[in-house]
Amino acid sequence: MRKFDRYILSQLMVMFGFFALVLVSVYWVNNPVKVFDRLISDGHSAAVVLEFT
Repeated sequence: MRKFDRYILSQLMVMFGFFALVLVSVYWVNNPVKVFDRLISDGHSAAVVLEFT
């Protein structure tokens, strides 16, 4: 039974790590998108937007 418990725990940790990575990635992508949206909505040129990339 101990091996089964370790297997279940390891699977849960892998899934937790995967979804934590996905959430962090979404957060990291969301912030630059907000910045680019603000630059575009303020009427800045494409050159200014390309400076940030």
